[in-house]
Amino acid sequence: RSGHLLSKMRFVSAQLEAYISNDVWLRNARQANKMGKKLSEGLNKHHSIELAYQTKANEVFAKFPKHIIEHLNSEGYKINQEELDGKAIRLVTAWNTNESDVNQLLETISNKTS
Repeated sequence: RSGHLLSKMRFVSAQLEAYISNDVWLRNARQANKMGKKLSEGLNKHHSIELAYQTKANEVFAKFPKHIIEHLNSEGYKINQEELDGKAIRLVTAWNTNESDVNQLLETISNKTS
């Protein structure tokens, strides 16, 4: 599916087998979802930020004021405010997102809102 030749399928299969063995995929998903929830809860504490949708997984959709988006972009984050027709931005956590990553983003936001 990703441009691999069928003759090379043993390489694809080896990667897939490693990914599904010992519930690696499940641990990765749990970590991403846990960090999504932490991010969502942290954003929800800010009166100027509104969650657009309930967070059910590792994607958080929120409405940010323009000045916070500009601040985050100036701090090195890449916020794409046109992604959802300007109605909300999408923040995604991954298997390798850790608590310090989420805390750093929330702190950066808090520094601008306080």
